[in-house]
Amino acid sequence: QAVALAGSVGTPQVIAEALELPLDAVAASLDRLATEHLVVWRDEPAARIGDDAVRQAALDSIESVASAQLRLRMARAVIAARRSAIGGAPSIGSAERFELLRLLEGSEHALSAEESAWYVAWCEDAARIARRGGAYAAALDLQLRAIGQLGPVAWRDQPARMFELHLRAAENALVIDRTALVDQLLDSAWA
Repeated sequence: QAVALAGSVGTPQVIAEALELPLDAVAASLDRLATEHLVVWRDEPAARIGDDAVRQAALDSIESVASAQLRLRMARAVIAARRSAIGGAPSIGSAERFELLRLLEGSEHALSAEESAWYVAWCEDAARIARRGGAYAAALDLQLRAIGQLGPVAWRDQPARMFELHLRAAENALVIDRTALVDQLLDSAWA
């Protein structure tokens, strides 16, 4: 289940940390699953389930609350693994950023202030990438997630950022013909 949830960031180290298990126990379990042809991991950057039907069955077998908790622990394990030795923001590549945002979806309320700031920045970056690629609906979703995470207090603390997010989100909503949302976003931006 952990391998299915982790996606491309599911290294044995991340899985071990998220499950709070010793790395050698996770490696042994992955080896056992590999001999049963359920998991590929030795020559891969991350453990993965090769068969989409098996992966989906594993995902379906996890209760939503347990899934959200495990996804949050996975994301935190990735963040911990990518933090520099001196602290500070984790070094996250574009592909990992999308995986982290997928893992964190639905758990935004549980993020620390520091994690929340990273989350918003990752949403903004990923939205720019999605928009450049013509994925306007994805860009809009990411911008709405950033707006939601910042919350109404950001209008007082970060008005230029909120205005920019609302304006860019309205542009994407317009492109995908969500005119009611365009009106709502622009009303908020000019309120």
